[in-house]
Amino acid sequence: MTTQPPSGPPSYQRPNYAQGMPPLTIPNPEFIVYILVLLVLGFVTLVADSVVSSDWVQITAWVTIGYFLSRGLTKFGKGTESS
Repeated sequence: MTTQPPSGPPSYQRPNYAQGMPPLTIPNPEFIVYILVLLVLGFVTLVADSVVSSDWVQITAWVTIGYFLSRGLTKFGKGTESS
């Protein structure tokens, strides 16, 4: 009985630690601007005496409506282009 040497070096497989996790995506610039506007409005509401919290809620609602409309128009415009 003769023993044969192993054929080549043993293979090493790295463990996949990110298995099952979705890749991180960078938010679109419109969303970043939206968050910045809300933060600035919140800061102004805290600092200024003439702006009350109900004004902040109304302004936030209108800014959110504008954001959703801009996203919808952007997606609609991309969807109707023919190439």
